[in-house]
Amino acid sequence: MCCGKTSFNDLVAIIETNTGSGTGFIARDAEGLWLYTNEHVVRGGNPKATLLTGRKVEFADMQIASDRDAVRFKVEGRYSAFAISSEIATVGDQIWVFGNSDGAGVATQAGGFVNGVGPVDVEVSADFVPGNSGSPIVKHGGDVLAMATYLLKGDGGKDWTKAGTRYSEVRRFGIRIDNVKWVPVKAKEYYNAAKQLKDVQTFVTVMEYACFPKPHEIASYDSKVVASVVSQPFSAQLRNVCSEDAKFIKSLDEQDQVVRAYDREVNNFT
Repeated sequence: MCCGKTSFNDLVAIIETNTGSGTGFIARDAEGLWLYTNEHVVRGGNPKATLLTGRKVEFADMQIASDRDAVRFKVEGRYSAFAISSEIATVGDQIWVFGNSDGAGVATQAGGFVNGVGPVDVEVSADFVPGNSGSPIVKHGGDVLAMATYLLKGDGGKDWTKAGTRYSEVRRFGIRIDNVKWVPVKAKEYYNAAKQLKDVQTFVTVMEYACFPKPHEIASYDSKVVASVVSQPFSAQLRNVCSEDAKFIKSLDEQDQVVRAYDREVNNFT
């Protein structure tokens, strides 16, 4: 294990919001202490963070990464903290991921290695899953290399060029936080905008399903949304409105202008 048990318990937090849960961690930079997690984790609003010791994390000012799925909150009070690695990850580096696997409310440890490195993303072999969003990816020595963020679903070898390779299976990615440009935001305005985005996304999902049903392609999250709306008595009427407007939405989807901008969140984000 890379870190002492006590420091691990003092550093990693279970994050709960109005719509789900994830993971966060406390780290220090030149500006002080921050609670880090993925932006999609807190999008449900009213986030609360609890360290594994049971201590509630008090935080205030909110900042969002300008170009990746990351958010941080200024921590108020005295806490232990990770250091963020100043070294770029190297393929083959041994790493550990600590977090709220499967949203079960307990922190787990997954070990592995760095499989790939990019200017924003770091691919790892550690088996993190939904609930681990926002988990620290920690290198030997205890510094944070990246933050667990999303999965890419493989095709199981249907593409013959990938058959028999790891690229046909699930791939796991974190995002670097050592080179982020942070943008201060007002939390209330952010959560209002996030709710509006959610409403639009739900509408597009339902309309797309109603007009172009592809059940085998709908992610579990979408299935719950669709089941709660399309199964209602007005389902038939909803299908009747499959007009040029709905087709326009579909065309935007195919052009990466509406839904696919958040496709990784719906289908792959942990």
